[in-house]
Amino acid sequence: MELGRVMAVAWSVALATAVPYLLTQQGSATPVALTVTDFAHVATGIALCVYLVAKVELVGVRAVVPAVTGIKVWQRWLSAALGVLYGGVLLSGCLSLVRWQAPLRSALAQVHLILAVWASILVGWHILGHVADRRALRRGSRGSRGSRGSRGSRSAWWRRKRWGAVSATLALPVVLAAAMPAAASEAAVEGSGARWSASGPATFLDAAAVDPAPRTALVGGSGLFAAAVNGEASRLTWRRVGPFGSSDLVLTLAVYIVAPASAPVASPGVPVVLAGAIDGLYGAVSPTGPYRLLTHGVTDVHGTARSAGSLWCSSSSGMLRSDDGGTTWRVENDGMLQPSTAWALTWSGTTLFGSDAVGVYRWSGTEWILSSDQRAVVAFDTVGPSKVMASSMGDGLRSWNGQRWVTSSSGLIRHDHGAGRGIHVVSVSSLPGRRYVAGAMTGGADESVDGGATWAPIWPELGSDGVVWRFVTLGSRLGVVTDAGYLSTPMPWPRPPMWSWWLLVAGIGTVAGTGGVMALAGGKWPGRAVRHCRPGLAPIARLLRK
Repeated sequence: MELGRVMAVAWSVALATAVPYLLTQQGSATPVALTVTDFAHVATGIALCVYLVAKVELVGVRAVVPAVTGIKVWQRWLSAALGVLYGGVLLSGCLSLVRWQAPLRSALAQVHLILAVWASILVGWHILGHVADRRALRRGSRGSRGSRGSRGSRSAWWRRKRWGAVSATLALPVVLAAAMPAAASEAAVEGSGARWSASGPATFLDAAAVDPAPRTALVGGSGLFAAAVNGEASRLTWRRVGPFGSSDLVLTLAVYIVAPASAPVASPGVPVVLAGAIDGLYGAVSPTGPYRLLTHGVTDVHGTARSAGSLWCSSSSGMLRSDDGGTTWRVENDGMLQPSTAWALTWSGTTLFGSDAVGVYRWSGTEWILSSDQRAVVAFDTVGPSKVMASSMGDGLRSWNGQRWVTSSSGLIRHDHGAGRGIHVVSVSSLPGRRYVAGAMTGGADESVDGGATWAPIWPELGSDGVVWRFVTLGSRLGVVTDAGYLSTPMPWPRPPMWSWWLLVAGIGTVAGTGGVMALAGGKWPGRAVRHCRPGLAPIARLLRK
C-alpha cells in the first residue's frame, strides 16, 4: 500500500535526523547543532504518529486483508510487528523529552535507540517485499498497458504530483528546523556534540584558575601560563610565567580574594595567587608574577586553603599552616592516619576539611577528626553558591550538606583499573544553570543538570588523548585542561524550549503528517474517502466497507 511506503520514507527522514545523536554517542562533533536537530526530529516523529494512526485506521489488525490479493500471513505479522515497534519508538521518544534523573534518561535513550534499530531492520525488509511485489505486478501487466490510453497518463500525472506533495510535507519539519532552536532532547540539554578546539598551550596541563580582577586565566602543569580575558575567549594570548617547567610541574592553582586590610594575610606582598608544585608552594600578588617560593624543604604540594587569619597547604610532609602570610610554617598532622598522603584542602564556612588516602578530616582547632571514609579524595570544589563536593580516585563523589558527607555518584561509571578499580573523578566545576561537570580522567567528563543529584557521561572524545583534569568557564566559552593541553568550545547550552516552541513543533509535525496522508487520498482524510475516492484508492475503500 502506498501509505506503507510513505511511512517507510517518513521513517527514513526520522533516521536521518537522528544521525547527529548517534555521532554524539560516539564522541564526535555534530555537523548540525542538536538544538536544530531536536526540532526536525520531534516534528518528524509527530508526523510519523499521524501516519501510524492513518495506517491502523485503514488496515486494522486483521490477519487477512480482503482488499489485497496474494498477501501472505508473514507479511501481516511483519506489518503488525512494525506497528508495535513504531509505537514503542514514538512512546520512548516522548518519554525521553521529560526531565527525568540521569540514569532513567539514559535508559530511555537506549530503549529508544534499540527499538529504532529493530524497526529499521523490519522497515528494510518491508520495503524489499514491496519492491518485489511491484516488479512482479509490472511483469504481469506489460501486455495490457496499451489499452489504458489517456486515463493511464492522467493517473501517472497525479501519482507524480501527489508524491511531490507528500515529499514537500515530509521536508517541512527539516526546512523549518532552524527557525526556533532550543534544547529539548537529553543530548542537547547536556551539550553533547560540542566542537572542542585547541585554544592554548599544547602541553601537559592539570590545573586551572581565573583571577576575576584583573580578569586573567591561568593554566598549569608542565609550566604555568597566563592570558588576559578581554572579549572573545577563543582568541587568548598565552604567555609563560613563573619558574615552572617539566621538571617542576604545577599540581594545583588557587586564586583568593584579598582579605580585609586588618587581617594578617592581607598585608602588602602577601600572595593572592597560590601555585602548588613538585618542589613546594609558590605565591604571587599578581597572576603574571613574579612567583616566590613560600615553603622550603617541602615537596608535592597538592592543595591549598586560605582564611582571614591562616594559610594552609598539603604536601608530602602532611598539612602545613602559616599564620603570617607564608613566612613561617608549622606541621599540623595530629589525628591524620596517613599524613604523607595528604592531598586536598578547603574551607566550608568556618570548617576546614582535609584529605589523605584513608578519608576526609575536619580540623577541630587542635587536631584532625575523621569526617568521612571516602578514600583517595584528590579535590574539594565549591560549586553553586556554597556546595562543597569531594572528588575521589576510586570512591566517586560526595557532597557536604552541612552536617555530613552524602554520596553523589548516581550515574557515574565504575572503571576497572586493577587495584584502582572504582569510580574515578578528579574535579567538579560549576556551570550556569545549576549544571556541574566533572573530570572523569580518561573517560572524558560527566555532567549533572540537577545540581549534582545524578550524572551522565558527556564528551568521551576528550579522554582519547589522556586525562581530563578540570573545566573552567571563560566568558561565553568552556575550557578544559587535559594531558594534551588546553581546549575550549562555545558554551553549548541554549535556553530550554518554551511553550511556543512545543506548539510550533506539534503544529508542523501534525500538518506534515496530515498533509501527506491527505495528499495520497486526493485531498481528504482516508477515513472519509470511502464513497468519494480516486480510482487508485478503490481497494482502500472496499477494505473500509468490510
